[in-house]
Amino acid sequence: MAKRFVGIDFGHQDFHAVELFRGMGEIKIIRHEIKPLPEGFHSRIFREDSGFDGSDPMGPIREEMNDWFQPEIRVFTAIPPEQLFHRTVSFPFSQPRRISQLIRFEAEGHLPFSLQDHLIEHFPSEYHGKKTDVMAWIIEREKLRKMLDRFQAMGLDPAGIGVEGLCLLHLSLACANGLPACHAYLDLGAKRSLFLVINHGRPVLLRSLAFGGDDLTQALAEEFGVSVEQGEAGKLTEGRIRPDPSQEKEDQQRRIASCLDKAISPLITGIENTIRFIERHRLEEEFPRRIQEIILCGGSANLSGLDNTLSDNLDMPVRAYRIPETWMPEAEIPESEHPLLAEPLALALQDALPSRTGTVNFRKGEFAYRMESRSFRIKLILPALLLIMLILVSLMRVFVVKSRAEQEVEVIRSQMVQALKREIPNATVADPLKQVKQMLIETQNRAERYKDFTSASALKVLSVISENIPGDLWVEVSRFSYTESQARLEGETQGFQEAKSIVDSLASVPLFEKVVLEDTRTIKQGNVQFVIQISLKKEKINP
Repeated sequence: MAKRFVGIDFGHQDFHAVELFRGMGEIKIIRHEIKPLPEGFHSRIFREDSGFDGSDPMGPIREEMNDWFQPEIRVFTAIPPEQLFHRTVSFPFSQPRRISQLIRFEAEGHLPFSLQDHLIEHFPSEYHGKKTDVMAWIIEREKLRKMLDRFQAMGLDPAGIGVEGLCLLHLSLACANGLPACHAYLDLGAKRSLFLVINHGRPVLLRSLAFGGDDLTQALAEEFGVSVEQGEAGKLTEGRIRPDPSQEKEDQQRRIASCLDKAISPLITGIENTIRFIERHRLEEEFPRRIQEIILCGGSANLSGLDNTLSDNLDMPVRAYRIPETWMPEAEIPESEHPLLAEPLALALQDALPSRTGTVNFRKGEFAYRMESRSFRIKLILPALLLIMLILVSLMRVFVVKSRAEQEVEVIRSQMVQALKREIPNATVADPLKQVKQMLIETQNRAERYKDFTSASALKVLSVISENIPGDLWVEVSRFSYTESQARLEGETQGFQEAKSIVDSLASVPLFEKVVLEDTRTIKQGNVQFVIQISLKKEKINP
């Protein structure tokens, strides 16, 4: 069954969005959009001191974005890494379950504050034998709550919130063919650039570099004594890092190329320092951290000559990102837009093709996606329908057997009456009073057979469980069994605390005598499987 996924990147200047569908092993881009955002939009969404007043941050372009903010659409977006705390934590073991249990404790030892009011997401970075490096991302709960309020003020309720730059990992995981084992993405934004290093399918380092497209624009404006707007136009229309020897250039074009060549030097220095750092701190020989290719993303990736300049200075292949042809829609996407769509495409892939090692998504626990909170009741529909069908089939079988027995009794009674009349023609066949008494006894006997229907039934117990599980928890029920005195619930949730919350909620139900968390265990995806045993009270339930 095909499913549709949307990734949205809110840049400092532009809105980038991609919708794709996945079905039958195929990925296709359905639509995409690139639009300029209102001035100051990025700050109003992601900065606490932005003075947000509850109004729609989209302002005049709100109606143009309605198609992307529909409630039924699953949207993944990302938080700028500068709004998060980041630490790399090492563990002397590699078991995901133990890492999930200890990550908060270990990360707190690397931070100058308590994690009580913070959320933490982690992602395994590298394995060194029995040792594991884990990237931990931390955000204040109140900051995340305010971001969600701002998103919802413009009609967006994202199903997932990741980390800008880190999500580019999913471009490599989805299409690893042709990529070297160790490569990097350089996302050139307007205000800053992000440098993500990937080694054998795992993120090694995500670094923010203090260089963006606005620095190039400012350099041009200062060189020629023009406005910033004119400098931006010159960068886009005539900007070259190096003159093209195949064409004759005017002096102004050569000045532009020379100016941009000087302006790009801080970026080159930042990348060189980062490469030296990760190669110097290589901890294993099996997977050496030697970057073999850099892929350019973002608005400045299309700057003519940038790839050659970086390649010459860094002594490695550098190219702009290109969307695989098999993913392309019928209407071709211009190559100049491919680097701009890399981030939203990666966010959509993060939802469509989650990594086996998990993903960074802050919409969990108390901040879980509101549609997910209803998944428990939705997933109960099929088991409930199957249970009802089983009960109906059983009742039909009882009715058929009973009808056949009554028919046989009637045949026997008729035969007995005929035999009696043959032997005693004037005999009274039946006593009306005795028949009434007999019918009364039979009615009482039948009522006695069905008296258990006034006690807790399987459907009643299932309904009570559904109503009393907290609505903000993600729960998936895999098995439900029932007897007259006990019920058993097996399923999956996000963590041990969530499983305990389910037990605490069910323990307060008057119908249940005792609720016990019989077993819990962590599975590969980082979720927790649980088994809950429920003892039912013997009191009668009013129908």
